Amino acid sequence: MFDAVADFIFGEFFTPGYTLVNTVTYGLVLGWLVFKLIPRLKPMLGGMDSRMLLMLLPFIFYGASVRELVDQGLGIYPGYADFPGNYFLVAPAIYFTMFLLTLACILVGLGVQRLFHVDYRLAAGSIGAALSLYNLSLIIPNVRNPGAFHSIIVFFLLASVFLYALKRMLKLDYLGFEGNFLIALVHLFDASTTFVGVDLFGHTEKHVIPTFFIDVFHTAAVMYPLKLLVLLPALYVIDDEMRGDEFGRRFVKFVIVVLGAGPAIRNTVLLLLG
Repeated sequence: MFDAVADFIFGEFFTPGYTLVNTVTYGLVLGWLVFKLIPRLKPMLGGMDSRMLLMLLPFIFYGASVRELVDQGLGIYPGYADFPGNYFLVAPAIYFTMFLLTLACILVGLGVQRLFHVDYRLAAGSIGAALSLYNLSLIIPNVRNPGAFHSIIVFFLLASVFLYALKRMLKLDYLGFEGNFLIALVHLFDASTTFVGVDLFGHTEKHVIPTFFIDVFHTAAVMYPLKLLVLLPALYVIDDEMRGDEFGRRFVKFVIVVLGAGPAIRNTVLLLLG
């Protein structure tokens, strides 16, 4: 009995990859950590504005791109491609790794701000930018499949035009509020990378729910309507239910951006490196 329980825990939570159990569990735990920290961080961080977003964007890129660099064994990452060395560098555990790394850099930034009166966002963002530039310096010389990126851009532009037409036709005015349209575009870019990767280049989807729908409809194009059917009502509800909490509302939207941008960047790097 003990061995069966141990095997279950090891298989679900200490082996890289997504299952229904670890997807739900990690989502709940990470969500609990984030929303427990919001009230504590709010007084220190100030507003959730464009400066905050610019500070956080490099960390999104770094966390999303590091997985493929680990698999490719480039730069400082050789030797971490196999379990257990890669556990904290591949999904889903990398979400916790990046959460803790970003939080640590913010705390360093706050320390620099206190000592030298330099905006903590500049200090923390500089660390993230340095990490991202290092990964980018590994990606650019090793691009073997630039055509994949061209395909992603074509399908993304088509999806963007469709979303804009849908916004005008259905009078979805709330998409013009607080970056909602851009958030939707991030997820359409993610859908485009999945469609190109699966349907055009023969890759497989890793996440549980998208895999289910792709298997049912026999095409990753299902990701486009699936994204919109979930995301558009979610953004409306967030704006309506959190209208009096600007920091919390914007923080939740940032988390939604991460959930779209992370896989999108990872897929793009995977396709570029071939």
